[in-house]
Amino acid sequence: MNIWIVTTGSSDVKLKTDDNWGSLFKKVRSQLYDRRFVPTRPPNTDDEEPFIVPARAMGMVYGSQLTDEYYEDLHFPLLDAFSAKLLEKGKTNPDKIILIMTDQEAVFDEENRRVEKSPYWQDTCTLKPIFERYFQKKFPKIESIDYLELKPKSQDEGLDSWNKALFLVQQALSSLDLDKSANFYVSHQAGTPAISSAVQFEALAKFGKKVKFLVSNEYEPDLAKKGDFIESSTYSSSVTLGRV
Repeated sequence: MNIWIVTTGSSDVKLKTDDNWGSLFKKVRSQLYDRRFVPTRPPNTDDEEPFIVPARAMGMVYGSQLTDEYYEDLHFPLLDAFSAKLLEKGKTNPDKIILIMTDQEAVFDEENRRVEKSPYWQDTCTLKPIFERYFQKKFPKIESIDYLELKPKSQDEGLDSWNKALFLVQQALSSLDLDKSANFYVSHQAGTPAISSAVQFEALAKFGKKVKFLVSNEYEPDLAKKGDFIESSTYSSSVTLGRV
């Protein structure tokens, strides 16, 4: 059995076009605390670069209105790279996927949610319908997908704290009955650096030599579409690329 553990971050789902954003946004605007959330491109990029929107807003706008037409607006840079590598030789096709998402609703009150740059809007929990559609298309024969949410209860348990993030990751993974004889592929680049490190640490602690890390360099254009496996025996924190 092959099990793929994946973290998620705010730039996992991007927009190829902003043509439909305005009309979809209007239908759910009342749920977005009067924030506008205009799709933007990163500075100093060309017109081919996908648009970025905070993850929670992306899920609330697109995830709740996801038709085949609107799905085609979406771009998945890291997941596409990882999926291509897993499907490359056939032997690494995942039988089970464990997707780790975030939900800090209990941490941030209504006043904080009215701040567009609040970490609340970086949460990936609302992207679940989009991820479900993505994995159905990429891995139609998948046996099961577990969607785990890291849900801190207070700011003291924030997802930027290494110790607290580790506790939440341990708690989430311990809720699953996993076959330790399986092959584990771990993609932990997405999310906060604390989440990324916690998943790396816990995977090595629980599964040891059965782990291979599946990574991609999203910051190098020539390498961004490629994923690579790294054996646990040669893996070190120097290759950890935590991001949100």
